[in-house]
Amino acid sequence: MSQENKKNSKIICIIPAAGESSRFKNGNKLFSNITENEDVISSTVRNFNNLKLIDEIFIGSSPNKNKLINSKLSRF
Repeated sequence: MSQENKKNSKIICIIPAAGESSRFKNGNKLFSNITENEDVISSTVRNFNNLKLIDEIFIGSSPNKNKLINSKLSRF
């Protein structure tokens, strides 16, 4: 890849989050707390968001989870 193409490139992160967590006993694992103040999806997005080389983050989720995910990630 030429230097010019590298300057015009974007790095995009896609986080798959459409699963139903059917084997997980405590509801949907995306929304389970891993610390006192943070759930799995928030922690995942925060970690990728902290990587300065990533330009955009997309979350692939089920339509019925969009509102909840958006509310949890509104601070990012």
